[in-house]
Amino acid sequence: MKRGYYGQIDFTTLTKVAKKQIQNLVYGAANAAKVDEHGSWDFGCEFDSKSRGSALNWDVYAYGKDFFSKKSLCVIQVRQYLKRHTNYYPEIKKSYFLLGRNEDKSIFAHSVESRVIHSAIKKCRRN
Repeated sequence: MKRGYYGQIDFTTLTKVAKKQIQNLVYGAANAAKVDEHGSWDFGCEFDSKSRGSALNWDVYAYGKDFFSKKSLCVIQVRQYLKRHTNYYPEIKKSYFLLGRNEDKSIFAHSVESRVIHSAIKKCRRN
């Protein structure tokens, strides 16, 4: 596993099994009618000829197994890029979520504070 400049996990360095499990969680949450208190996500981008538009994408920051149930868990960052006017700076919103499955096999997405994620990454790099 290799991390990028911002602490995200380089998806190409993961095993096929890990990639598949993470993608199932992310796209399951994206396609769900309702994921806890958060709505579903529509990943992709749409821009006009003047570079105005929006994009929504994600990166993995952590993954593993639940200690008790042994089900897959992952922490992702969902980024929204929004540019309303050609000569204006874009708006970039970043949110972090812990994704996993409930006992009834539905997917949950719990919001996580960014400082918790980056603190854990920093602590791991020191060891």
